[in-house]
Amino acid sequence: MNMKIHEQEFGRAFVQSERRVRLLEFLSVPKKRRKLIRKFDHLKSRFLDVRFMIALQGPAALPPNVFATLRKMGAPASCWVMGGRFDEEEKDLLEAIKDSGDRFVLSCIPGKLAYMKTEDDEYILSRPRAD
Repeated sequence: MNMKIHEQEFGRAFVQSERRVRLLEFLSVPKKRRKLIRKFDHLKSRFLDVRFMIALQGPAALPPNVFATLRKMGAPASCWVMGGRFDEEEKDLLEAIKDSGDRFVLSCIPGKLAYMKTEDDEYILSRPRAD
């Protein structure tokens, strides 16, 4: 699978419609990509569609629990990383959760399931699957 599909589907599924084109453009240009990834830090730009965000707090935000929750929701063993230490790499899901740092998105199922960690917050991004 072309891993850039993860980024395109992330934009289509989880980003507010009026910001979608710009986000996808930023992801495709290295200099702009770094600028966008910095916005992941505090979500001050508020570009995500809140209808699909599930905040994780307390024990639910611990890496083993995030991993278990994502797997229960259908995540495969690996994911595509946007931002953090492994930007633009496919990684083992648990390793990516534990070792990516801050400011990243893990796309598990393109356009359906992702995990985002900012400096301040953690979210599961989920859209219903059409099976």
